[in-house]
Amino acid sequence: MRIADCKMAMNLKRLDLPLSASSPERPSQSGFRKNETLIRTMRYFFRLFFMTLLLPPTGHAFQETPVLPAAVAAFERLKSQDAGLLSPKSYAQAQKAHEQYTRTKQQNRPETEIRNAYAQLEAAVSQVNDRIGKAAAILADPLEARAAARIAEAPVLAAKEYAEAESRIREALVRLEDGKAVDADRIGREAIPLFQTARIAAHKIQLLGTTQTLLGAIKERKGDQFAPVSYQQALAVVAEVAGRLDRGELPSPELSAHALQAQYEARHAQVISGKVDTLQRDQRSHEKLLLEQETLARLVAQFSGIGTDFLSGPQPVVEQAIETLRGRQDSTQVVIASYGTRTGQMQTTIDSLKSALAQQQIRVAAMIDEYQQNLQTRKEELEQRRREIDQDLKKRMLLDLASQAQTRFTPREMTVLRDQKSVTLRLLGLEFLPSNPGLTEKHAVYMDRLVDLLLLYPKGNILVENHTDASGTETKNMEVSELRAASVREYISGKTSFPPEQLTAKGRGASVPIADNATSKGREQNRRTEIVVSF
Repeated sequence: MRIADCKMAMNLKRLDLPLSASSPERPSQSGFRKNETLIRTMRYFFRLFFMTLLLPPTGHAFQETPVLPAAVAAFERLKSQDAGLLSPKSYAQAQKAHEQYTRTKQQNRPETEIRNAYAQLEAAVSQVNDRIGKAAAILADPLEARAAARIAEAPVLAAKEYAEAESRIREALVRLEDGKAVDADRIGREAIPLFQTARIAAHKIQLLGTTQTLLGAIKERKGDQFAPVSYQQALAVVAEVAGRLDRGELPSPELSAHALQAQYEARHAQVISGKVDTLQRDQRSHEKLLLEQETLARLVAQFSGIGTDFLSGPQPVVEQAIETLRGRQDSTQVVIASYGTRTGQMQTTIDSLKSALAQQQIRVAAMIDEYQQNLQTRKEELEQRRREIDQDLKKRMLLDLASQAQTRFTPREMTVLRDQKSVTLRLLGLEFLPSNPGLTEKHAVYMDRLVDLLLLYPKGNILVENHTDASGTETKNMEVSELRAASVREYISGKTSFPPEQLTAKGRGASVPIADNATSKGREQNRRTEIVVSF
């Protein structure tokens, strides 16, 4: 009902009615001038009366008019465009704008505020798209080399080489976003050979990793001395495959076949070296080897239907068996030729079976696609659940920190402020002397209690901020606040094992007042030290 009333009230504003009784009159005859003035006056007061009936009671706001979500959809598309990599700063601003817009809608803020938030989101998304387009144009070759390295699974198989290349491309993107296109192009080109090196290293591990491990094990056991010919053959095939990869050739079925051949040669060398080593260590193995050869020759002779005589060694027996088998092969070919008339019927049967197999493959492929889709959906659900659990854990950590701080410190010692992302501990019990920006012995007890509180959350990101009033100059205030913040950070660092990236300090000067600097009480409130903890 309220929305309809509001729309009707806004439509009345658009009516072609004068805004006041003094509005310009339309040309008319003098005899009707007084009547027209009276009619306009009545219309004006009728309009005011009608709008008064339609306006909501005092203290209630109009419900928001739906805003076109085009910018929201565009922001969602940025996630699939790797915008966080291509334009990190602009994308971070877009994320903040999106969060602000979402928050204003959820909090049912006035329509003007929602539209302003939406306009900021729209401008931020537009800026990200412009930066992404610029990055794709200027750094096209490095980004293409990066994509090729990722396809080759270089981040996993050649992590060190890939990390070095990744750091260069990210530095180039940051320079580009800062407007330093020449530096970005130079650094991006430096990343290309690094990505190519990572890709080639990954391909080598994929194709030759097992073979190289096997050759290393052979050499460690001095197998290269027992079977030098086989070992060198394996090394030659490995060198050929590695050389082709170094020259930029991509993995192919033919190259993979060469890699498998190298692996076979390595295994062959391993077997031969093992046998030679056994023969050298045990002289009785010579007789055993000859007897094994005679056993194989006996099996061949039995298969071919000839007798065995090993007085001249197994070789003549094997040769006679081969000749016999060749004769049988010729006879078999004659028999096969006699069945030529049946080839057509067999081919028809084969074609029918192929057709049935193709239909079965289609059904199996459909089942596989359905399974993969269900699997992907499940993975997305699990990932969403993981994010929800992570957010819930962070929220619980913030709540626990706030509760612990309020339990351990009195309201005169500390004020605890909490939002969705962090907890701010305003250290009311920490006052600096005007002439000394550092901590003194009287601060030790209070600071030790603060350290004990922070040690409960070893994974928290701690930011020490110091604020001054506006009494001094801007430069002096900033210098003093930075020194004070640094002294608190150094005290905490000396009492804990927080890494430097987890414990930082920043002086704010008088830029963020919380009270009026025109009064002594306000200036006292503005002089403060705050610990901002996030997870």
